[in-house]
Amino acid sequence: MWSDNETADDLIGFRVHAELIADVVSDSKLLPVTMGVFGDWGNGKTSIMKMLEARLGEREDVAVLYFDAWLFEGYDDAKSALISSILKQLANHKRFPEALKDKAANLLGRVNWMRVMKMGWDNVALPAVLAYAIGGATAIPGFMASLKGLFSAGKSSAATELTADNMESLLKPSSENEITEVRDFREAFGDLLQKTGFKSLVVLIDDLDRCSPERIVENLEAIKLFLNVGNTAFVIGADPRIVRHAIAVRYRESLQAAAADSFGTPDQASEQLVRDYVEKLIQIPYHLPRLSPAEIESYMTLLFAQRDLSAEHFKRCVEACEKRRIDNRFVTFGLADLSEALKGEALPRELSEALSFTAGAAPMFTDNLKGNPRQVKRFLNAFTLRRKLSKVAGMESLRDDVLLKLMLLEYSAEERFKELAAWHQAQNQTPQQVLDLESGSGAVPEGWDRDHLKRWIAMEPQLSKVDLSDYFWLVRDRLASSLLGLTLVPPLVRKTYDGLFSEMGRKVIGPTLKELRADETDSLFGLLAKHVQRDPEDDDAYRALFTLAEARNETMLKLVALIKQLPVAKVPPAVSPLLTILAQKPGLKNGADELIDHLSKHGGKAAKAARIERK
Repeated sequence: MWSDNETADDLIGFRVHAELIADVVSDSKLLPVTMGVFGDWGNGKTSIMKMLEARLGEREDVAVLYFDAWLFEGYDDAKSALISSILKQLANHKRFPEALKDKAANLLGRVNWMRVMKMGWDNVALPAVLAYAIGGATAIPGFMASLKGLFSAGKSSAATELTADNMESLLKPSSENEITEVRDFREAFGDLLQKTGFKSLVVLIDDLDRCSPERIVENLEAIKLFLNVGNTAFVIGADPRIVRHAIAVRYRESLQAAAADSFGTPDQASEQLVRDYVEKLIQIPYHLPRLSPAEIESYMTLLFAQRDLSAEHFKRCVEACEKRRIDNRFVTFGLADLSEALKGEALPRELSEALSFTAGAAPMFTDNLKGNPRQVKRFLNAFTLRRKLSKVAGMESLRDDVLLKLMLLEYSAEERFKELAAWHQAQNQTPQQVLDLESGSGAVPEGWDRDHLKRWIAMEPQLSKVDLSDYFWLVRDRLASSLLGLTLVPPLVRKTYDGLFSEMGRKVIGPTLKELRADETDSLFGLLAKHVQRDPEDDDAYRALFTLAEARNETMLKLVALIKQLPVAKVPPAVSPLLTILAQKPGLKNGADELIDHLSKHGGKAAKAARIERK
């Protein structure tokens, strides 16, 4: 099986992106700069970060630091967590001058001071602090000592001395004080970097899009306000749609007020303001492409080679693939290239069979796995688990290529796969429908996507020549749910799902819903469908579904089918007026009217409301 962890080993051909980014962030003429490495969940952003860390770490004149934003999600103040982590890592860098340790410690103390100031306004510590400031906290022994301890990170404190006389003024909210504090910190931080002798400080910020909207914005603003000084470069790995969504959530009221004074509709104006805000924070966006069929085939070739070859032979194959990519990035690295790299040595049978299949299946893998390296690995890991089970069950004659072909249908069209299995069970042999389709004499069954089915049927091996009994026992009877964990919900879909269950979230979610790809929309609808099936009396579940339908009209047909399957007695009354509103939207009227008629004809809580709406 294959690890799902990030790696500096380049099996997908992304080193060229890492090299380009490294050149940009180490060019003194472009600094300071914040660069966004944008891409979908699982498409290799973290691996590129690791390649950058390894490449830039070799340079004597560059200090490269790595920050996993998600690890600090639970901290009370994301700004101080980011700044503190950078200062600590910088001070511990192997080439950081010893003479500057105290200066770094002073800066860290200043960060702790600002953190406590923020905490004072955010939680119950404020009354105690103010009580001390006016002389009423004598009953809190040790409070001042512990508070002062937070201000000092080294031998001395950069914060103003904390006394009963000045505490109230220090804790008083003052924009002037805040501006001065930010300016002073930036100057001190810039001075520290200049004295280190590094030509540039490169900070790699990963997994930002896994954080809550508040944390995402706080991290971005910490970079812009406190850290974006000369000779610095920040590389942020994220899905840009999540970043835009976070800004829309965080500044909803401000954006609405500003949009009211802008041209165009309020939604258009808000979207433009969000885009402008992102461009202000991230100057250079770099979008990672999806893998092409040729790249998917090369990637799968290396993954199977990693599984079946010795470490030495695998290394030779990786080197040969890298050379091939340099010579021609548009060709694949397949079975023949693998044999050539090993100078004609015999390949294991399992490897030859697997690669023979992937050569023809790469386009379908690309379509169905969205050119996503993580999804490819998860698919192949599910395949490996099933292969291991087949050996334990004594099914030594099972062929990898047949198993992969069946799993690909299961993954890409689960309902069609179940239908195929039902045909096999009913006929107790290779289904006649399959024989007819492979011979070209059969009609496409109802409900099957004609083009998708043709591509799948045309893939080798031909199933009419194989007894599928053991395969269906393996992939359906015993492991019917094994692929459920394969398509883990991408962060953007999960955040959108969560946002749909709050009133504020539904107000700002429109632009994010419109940006979803078709597969992400399907995934989101699936989550909502499961929720309403599990709890058909939850008003918010229906509001979420209707909000999705408004933004993505193509989901309306599935929404109608879903609600018709629910027990009418449990559909809440609130659904009927919501449907009436939906019926006034272009493209949704027919579906909404159909559901109102359906509810009005049946008993239950929603039926009376539906009949009233009809009147």
